[in-house]
Amino acid sequence: MGITDEGLKWDIDKSAPSYDDTIERVSFKVKEIKSPFPPSHKAASIIKAPFDMIQLTYASLEQGRQLILVESNSQDTSEPEGKSGPKLRNGAPTWIQSDSQMSALYWKQDGLTFLLMSNQVKNKKFIPLYDEDELAIIANSIY
Repeated sequence: MGITDEGLKWDIDKSAPSYDDTIERVSFKVKEIKSPFPPSHKAASIIKAPFDMIQLTYASLEQGRQLILVESNSQDTSEPEGKSGPKLRNGAPTWIQSDSQMSALYWKQDGLTFLLMSNQVKNKKFIPLYDEDELAIIANSIY
């Protein structure tokens, strides 16, 4: 989702593989979340890395909201940066990765690494949408 002078725009490469085709290209079973808002648009894209990484975007242009879930099979064992966040229902610890444009929560689960981000548009700027407790609820919806 992008911000233009005319308002919000869904800016996706029309020649890119479909959402489902992109998910099929990843070596692990991609997890999805239940969005708390009805997305008008969804996209999946592969992120170039020395391991498999995919980004799923759920956006509502009408509401100016988006959720982005990044998943990878990275074997990195270093401690994440950020403050400790709320534990997930399965006991997984989380780390808060938020900034002025988005709220974000990082965790590891089932051999995968996840980053869940949310933002909304207000006064033609991206700002955080959900707090860390709300992000943990969304993270618990993973399937």
